[in-house]
Amino acid sequence: MPSSLYAVPPALTAAAALLLGASILIRSRGSRPAVLFFAVTAIVGAWLIGFAILYGMSDPRAALDWARVATVPVAFIPAVTYHFATVETGGGRSSSSWPPSSRSRSPSSGATIVVLAPKRIDSAAARS
Repeated sequence: MPSSLYAVPPALTAAAALLLGASILIRSRGSRPAVLFFAVTAIVGAWLIGFAILYGMSDPRAALDWARVATVPVAFIPAVTYHFATVETGGGRSSSSWPPSSRSRSPSSGATIVVLAPKRIDSAAARS
């Protein structure tokens, strides 16, 4: 596989992300937020490594295959980032009723948030 200079930046960024995630994981001795942060950096690192390999390809068919493989981790970035943010901010421990629980069986819970969110924002703005 002949290398290309276009492969260097994503490879260096992937290495930096993985080193950052690993150092946080080691320093915090495997706490739940640290494991989730490492998951974020590992998924981003996998995505960047895939693109670094893709940019280094000279065969168009192999590059197309790597393009398909390299985009798979992208699907997991929002979910793992949301999970990390929820754990880090204590969002799962809140006792308030806003926003409605995602565990609700009602299919209209998403519509409820969309309908009520502007009203809640307006009432909060009026109080301040």
